[in-house]
Amino acid sequence: MKKEVYKAKEKKRDSTKAFCNTLFGRVAEKYMGNALVLDGPDARTSMALESRQFKQTTIYVPNPYSYNEIRKIKRRNVFDMFLGEFLDMAIDEGIYFSSTWLDYCCNFDGNSDMKPQEDIKKYFESELHIEGAFAVTFCYRKGTKVHYTNEDFIRAENFIQQTAFDNDYVAIKQTHRSYTGMFFILYEIHRL
Repeated sequence: MKKEVYKAKEKKRDSTKAFCNTLFGRVAEKYMGNALVLDGPDARTSMALESRQFKQTTIYVPNPYSYNEIRKIKRRNVFDMFLGEFLDMAIDEGIYFSSTWLDYCCNFDGNSDMKPQEDIKKYFESELHIEGAFAVTFCYRKGTKVHYTNEDFIRAENFIQQTAFDNDYVAIKQTHRSYTGMFFILYEIHRL
């Protein structure tokens, strides 16, 4: 079986993806502060936040796959590391976030490089989120059989809400979207 490749150039032309940037920005701008985004080589989410008055210096982008491309378009706070490594650094340096979009290019179960469930758990356990927007994007594609339609969507939704709650947060779902083999979930996060 041939492995499907994430096609960032095709995804950036997807109107639903652009609309997700708008939705995320609407919630994020209510909570100005540091933002953590898993952005692609064109830094579209970072630029969408900047259009809502976020300063480039407050947007953090860990991405070992597109590090050089993102740096070429003069982005600051770009890190040549996976999210898990970045979270360790943020914990050590006391960096906190009011807006976070974990825009994964893998499914909810992750792969050998990306560990979404571990990342989300570490993020909330370490209390890196102040209050504000929190979003995720995952691919529907998997190498294993699913038991029912939208299984990963429901698993991700429940995992985020439970993990937030277990760490004294409440995750209030704002919206979700499905598009081109992907799903997006947006929350507003508050401390209990």
